Amino acid sequence: MTPDEIIAAITKEVTYARQWVPDVIFSPEDATRTELPFLASAVQAAIAAGATMINIPDTVGYDTPEEYGAVFDYLQAHVAGYERVGWSTHTHNDLGMATANALMGVAHGANEIQGTINGIGERAGNVDVIEAAAALYVRQRAFERQTPIQLPQSKAISDLVAHATHMPVARNKPIVGCNAFAHESGIHQDGYLKHPATYEILKPEMVGAKASLPLGKLSGSHAVMQKLTALGFPVTREMMATIFPIFKQLAEVTDIVSDQQMEAMMQEIFQKEMVGKS
Repeated sequence: MTPDEIIAAITKEVTYARQWVPDVIFSPEDATRTELPFLASAVQAAIAAGATMINIPDTVGYDTPEEYGAVFDYLQAHVAGYERVGWSTHTHNDLGMATANALMGVAHGANEIQGTINGIGERAGNVDVIEAAAALYVRQRAFERQTPIQLPQSKAISDLVAHATHMPVARNKPIVGCNAFAHESGIHQDGYLKHPATYEILKPEMVGAKASLPLGKLSGSHAVMQKLTALGFPVTREMMATIFPIFKQLAEVTDIVSDQQMEAMMQEIFQKEMVGKS
């Protein structure tokens, strides 16, 4: 199709759609690789025909955040009636920039983010709306925007979608991955136990998750002592001088030390103490 034929088709189809529904979204495929003057002409035609929402797709995840924000700036400067319609982001994650691009679109005037749960979608997927909503919440001073999304439902809906789609969530996925609020490093565990905000920018309960302190060879005595206390072993700092070296030996031969292994370790220590006393 020639450019003139495309503009004519936009006018025809948007006009037809508007006859039947009050809200029409115009979504120009591959907008971010389109020459900006022609993109502005296409958007202008859609608004004139009755479109109420303009969606700017980064269809192949090509743009950097700065480039994506610049598209919205250009359209605001070159499209008449810009303020009469809504503006939406639609970002793909081919280069891992979907969330950053969506947020940059919001920073440059978009008032809607089109996305998915768990980032599912074509190829590398679309922006995860949970990640975007959490970022807007944590950095609300920077964006000065709010979302009606109920963040405490995040983990539950993520798990539901993962189960229904047979697409497990990566353990290290932001916000909803099982390691998102897990602290294994000894210095991280110690800092977290003293003051959670040291290593958590978002409280896990705000997204329906729970913090965890998996114990491994990098764990420190503070976390080990806290776990033993939670398991019902009233250990003291003095006792840890004996217990911690034994724990370190156990951690060297296993990735994560389970609660059952911790209990077995303590039972063995108590038995040796009883034998020594007898």
